[in-house]
Amino acid sequence: MQKTITSLLIAMMLALPTIGITAPEQAGTSEQPDLSTPKGQMDVLAEKAITETVKVVAEAGGFFPFGMVMDSESTVRIVGIGEKPSEGTTKNETAVTLFWQLRRLLQDNPAFVAAAIIKPHNVTDEDGKSVPGIWVTVDHRDHDAWVIFLPFLEQPDGTYKVGEQPAYLPAKEPLFLPGLKQGSAKQ
Repeated sequence: MQKTITSLLIAMMLALPTIGITAPEQAGTSEQPDLSTPKGQMDVLAEKAITETVKVVAEAGGFFPFGMVMDSESTVRIVGIGEKPSEGTTKNETAVTLFWQLRRLLQDNPAFVAAAIIKPHNVTDEDGKSVPGIWVTVDHRDHDAWVIFLPFLEQPDGTYKVGEQPAYLPAKEPLFLPGLKQGSAKQ
């Protein structure tokens, strides 16, 4: 099942038109997050989500929304929606469907301690121009949810470069329902 979902996601991603994204050079890793803390687990999940998404966008030019879950052993799995979207379904509608399906998955599987939804998203800059990017909502059973937006910055030649400064915001809608949270310890 996991292989089928991953294959479907890759096939959908490869079918998208290329927009010329340049992946950032990998800097030397400083310190590794502490996987024994909720914040460390969220950091690892968020980094993996962004890194993998940037690679796909650089290779294929775009992506469809997908999710990631981390279990209590810190194993990360990719998840997608349970059914093929109908023709004409937008990426935003797919993300909403995924959100509700991921919530149910988290409710039914207490071994999952962290989760993320990754989707394409546009914001409007101060000049009124639409800026595309990656939107990641990351949540944990023992920590408050947050959102990361990593913009793609248009270059003079019409290609895009991954922004170096992501925006971090508190999430308005957590992935774990309040009854599934074991606390909001911000470690």
